Amino acid sequence: MNKKIIIIIAFAFTFLTISISTYFLFFFENTATYIRDGKNSLTTGDYEEAVISFSKAVKRSPNNATALSGHGISLNWLGRFDESLKSLSKAVKLEPENEDIWLSKGYSESNTGDYEEAKKSFDKVLKLDPDNTYALSEKGWVLYESGNNEEATKVFNDLIDIDPKNAIAYAGIAAIHLWVEDFDKALVSSEASLKVEPGYAFAWLTKGGALIGLDRDDEALEAFDEALKNDPKDPYAFTSKAAALSNLGRSNEALEAFDEALSLDPAYSLGWLGKGIVLKKINKDQEALDAFDKVGDKESELWSTAQKTKGTILEKMGRLNEANQAFAIAESINDN
Repeated sequence: MNKKIIIIIAFAFTFLTISISTYFLFFFENTATYIRDGKNSLTTGDYEEAVISFSKAVKRSPNNATALSGHGISLNWLGRFDESLKSLSKAVKLEPENEDIWLSKGYSESNTGDYEEAKKSFDKVLKLDPDNTYALSEKGWVLYESGNNEEATKVFNDLIDIDPKNAIAYAGIAAIHLWVEDFDKALVSSEASLKVEPGYAFAWLTKGGALIGLDRDDEALEAFDEALKNDPKDPYAFTSKAAALSNLGRSNEALEAFDEALSLDPAYSLGWLGKGIVLKKINKDQEALDAFDKVGDKESELWSTAQKTKGTILEKMGRLNEANQAFAIAESINDN
């Protein structure tokens, strides 16, 4: 073979080897860089930027569990739970013993309303780490949201056994007592939570709810103000405050509180329902009807209550056909 050809072939082979090595180095270095940037953005709370960085990492390395889980966690922070679940489901298949991924997956599932799958995810974490307090806490809330109060109470008590200063566990038990209208016990559990963590907004809400149930509306109002002091952008806190104000006969202030809630979340059904009830109370019937029409989720108990109350207003106004239609809607929802 011609010596020049041999030299050219040798040179070409060497160049190809170097190019392949350089490519793989470039490939993996960039994946690691994107992951590092994503983690930094998560740390600083820049979740949009974190999604961008992790998306680039996933695009470059589709089977990188760290990139996928980071992408899912970032989306969780932005409330994009359906998208988050896709990434986390892939990540957990790649690393099935990674409890952090299972935790994040369970959180996504609970926020999409898939409580059964969320419970399975948290149970997987607890199998890997029986004393994982975060998993116990989230499992307790999932059970509460799905109406399994007895099991939820057991989980929260297990959490207290592991961590006697866990404010979330006491507040969870308080929420369960509220649900069954055991207001005295709800108050005790709320105060136990606040003793551990005085700035815990949710515990102030459960305390306020218990006080309303005990007809101590002035004290309830103070509790809801404390909740808002610690979480000033919670529509539920404003709605709860409005309820206390309405009970105290301070209807105009109640309407202002409802408007605050609705400015934070214009689609907040509980806010529209409460506002409509107060407007009906002060004989602003047409405004009340308009508020009831803005209650969302047409299959919910809130919509049923809105329609039933709407029916009473329409009946009073002599609009009997419309009133009967509203009553029929309410009854059909209750039958289901």
